[in-house]
Amino acid sequence: MAGVTAGQLVTVLVIVIFLIIVFWRIAIPLLAAFVLAKVVVAVMGTMAAIHGTAGPTAAVFLPLLL
Repeated sequence: MAGVTAGQLVTVLVIVIFLIIVFWRIAIPLLAAFVLAKVVVAVMGTMAAIHGTAGPTAAVFLPLLL
């Protein structure tokens, strides 16, 4: 079994860099959308609780905060 050549190392490095870039382009927007959704749900649940309509509304929204 021969050793690893420089060409193989370059190929693996290029693939790894490509995968990191692709993951970064997908993961960051998904994370931002998830955080924004959590904030929206928290605000809606809080508003429902403050206005006294926290019964059915909180039953729907508050479990989403977990």
